[in-house]
Amino acid sequence: MECPNANEKMCDGECVDVLSNNDNCGDCGVTCKVYTVPDPDVGTCQDGACSPTFSECVAQSDGYVNCDQICALEGKTCVEDGCNGFTTIQGGLPACMNAGFSTAKSSQACGANISWNTSYGACCCAQ
Repeated sequence: MECPNANEKMCDGECVDVLSNNDNCGDCGVTCKVYTVPDPDVGTCQDGACSPTFSECVAQSDGYVNCDQICALEGKTCVEDGCNGFTTIQGGLPACMNAGFSTAKSSQACGANISWNTSYGACCCAQ
Protein backbone atom coordinates (compact mmCIF):
# COMPACT_ATOMS: atom_id res chain seq x y z
CA MET A 1 0.00 0.00 0.00
CA GLU A 2 1.34 3.40 -0.95
CA CYS A 3 0.81 6.56 1.04
CA PRO A 4 -1.16 9.38 -0.61
CA ASN A 5 1.27 12.21 0.16
CA ALA A 6 4.85 12.54 -1.07
CA ASN A 7 6.27 13.22 2.41
CA GLU A 8 4.55 10.16 3.94
CA LYS A 9 5.96 6.68 4.36
CA MET A 10 4.37 3.42 5.49
CA CYS A 11 5.67 2.74 9.01
CA ASP A 12 4.20 -0.12 11.05
CA GLY A 13 1.15 -0.30 8.81
CA GLU A 14 0.23 3.38 8.79
CA CYS A 15 1.17 6.37 6.70
CA VAL A 16 3.22 8.89 8.67
CA ASP A 17 4.67 12.25 7.72
CA VAL A 18 8.40 11.54 8.03
CA LEU A 19 9.15 15.26 7.79
CA SER A 20 7.45 16.00 11.13
CA ASN A 21 6.75 12.73 13.00
CA ASN A 22 8.85 12.54 16.18
CA ASP A 23 8.76 8.71 16.20
CA ASN A 24 9.60 8.31 12.51
CA CYS A 25 11.74 11.30 11.63
CA GLY A 26 13.17 11.05 8.13
CA ASP A 27 12.58 7.30 8.13
CA CYS A 28 10.65 4.64 10.02
CA GLY A 29 11.86 4.08 13.58
CA VAL A 30 14.07 7.17 13.84
CA THR A 31 12.94 8.65 17.17
CA CYS A 32 13.67 12.20 18.29
CA LYS A 33 14.40 12.93 21.96
CA VAL A 34 11.79 15.60 22.69
CA TYR A 35 11.49 17.81 25.76
CA THR A 36 7.96 19.16 26.05
CA VAL A 37 8.63 22.77 26.91
CA PRO A 38 6.60 25.75 25.81
CA ASP A 39 7.31 27.89 22.75
CA PRO A 40 8.24 25.48 21.07
CA ASP A 41 9.18 22.00 22.22
CA VAL A 42 12.88 21.11 21.98
CA GLY A 43 14.17 18.18 19.92
CA THR A 44 11.25 17.80 17.51
CA CYS A 45 11.33 16.44 13.97
CA GLN A 46 11.72 19.31 11.52
CA ASP A 47 12.00 18.73 7.79
CA GLY A 48 12.90 15.08 8.35
CA ALA A 49 15.69 15.66 10.91
CA CYS A 50 15.61 15.74 14.70
CA SER A 51 16.36 19.25 15.95
CA PRO A 52 18.90 19.78 18.76
CA THR A 53 17.88 18.68 22.24
CA PHE A 54 19.29 18.64 25.75
CA SER A 55 21.79 16.00 26.85
CA GLU A 56 21.29 13.73 29.81
CA CYS A 57 21.78 15.61 33.08
CA VAL A 58 25.24 15.55 34.61
CA ALA A 59 26.29 16.45 38.12
CA GLN A 60 28.62 19.37 38.72
CA SER A 61 30.69 16.96 40.82
CA ASP A 62 31.33 14.83 37.68
CA GLY A 63 33.93 17.44 36.73
CA TYR A 64 32.84 18.39 33.21
CA VAL A 65 33.55 22.04 32.54
CA ASN A 66 31.85 22.81 29.21
CA CYS A 67 29.13 21.68 26.83
CA ASP A 68 31.57 20.33 24.25
CA GLN A 69 32.61 17.74 26.87
CA ILE A 70 29.06 16.96 27.99
CA CYS A 71 27.70 16.42 24.47
CA ALA A 72 30.74 14.28 23.59
CA LEU A 73 29.72 11.87 26.38
CA GLU A 74 26.78 10.92 24.15
CA GLY A 75 28.83 10.97 20.94
CA LYS A 76 27.21 14.23 19.88
CA THR A 77 28.26 17.80 19.24
CA CYS A 78 27.13 20.88 21.12
CA VAL A 79 24.80 23.34 19.37
CA GLU A 80 25.32 26.86 20.67
CA ASP A 81 21.95 28.46 21.56
CA GLY A 82 20.24 25.64 19.63
CA CYS A 83 17.56 24.73 22.15
CA ASN A 84 15.07 27.60 22.12
CA GLY A 85 17.99 30.05 22.25
CA PHE A 86 19.81 28.32 25.11
CA THR A 87 22.98 26.23 25.34
CA THR A 88 22.68 25.05 28.95
CA ILE A 89 20.04 24.34 31.55
CA GLN A 90 20.67 23.84 35.26
CA GLY A 91 18.70 22.87 38.32
CA GLY A 92 18.25 20.15 40.87
CA LEU A 93 18.03 16.71 39.27
CA PRO A 94 14.21 16.67 38.82
CA ALA A 95 14.27 20.17 37.28
CA CYS A 96 17.21 19.33 35.03
CA MET A 97 15.47 16.19 33.77
CA ASN A 98 12.42 18.31 32.88
CA ALA A 99 14.12 21.01 30.81
CA GLY A 100 11.13 23.33 30.73
CA PHE A 101 11.22 23.69 34.49
CA SER A 102 14.94 24.07 35.04
CA THR A 103 15.93 26.80 37.42
CA ALA A 104 18.55 28.39 35.15
CA LYS A 105 18.98 28.58 31.39
CA SER A 106 21.90 30.25 29.66
CA SER A 107 23.23 31.21 26.28
CA GLN A 108 26.97 30.63 25.98
CA ALA A 109 29.65 29.25 23.69
CA CYS A 110 29.92 25.45 23.69
CA GLY A 111 33.59 25.56 24.72
CA ALA A 112 33.08 28.15 27.47
CA ASN A 113 33.29 27.03 31.09
CA ILE A 114 29.88 26.47 32.63
CA SER A 115 29.14 28.82 35.52
CA TRP A 116 27.64 26.17 37.77
CA ASN A 117 25.02 27.62 40.10
CA THR A 118 23.15 24.38 40.84
CA SER A 119 24.03 20.72 41.25
CA TYR A 120 22.96 19.40 37.82
CA GLY A 121 23.02 20.61 34.25
CA ALA A 122 22.52 19.60 30.64
CA CYS A 123 23.66 21.00 27.30
CA CYS A 124 22.10 21.49 23.89
CA CYS A 125 23.39 18.80 21.54
CA ALA A 126 22.73 17.71 17.96
CA GLN A 127 20.72 14.50 17.62
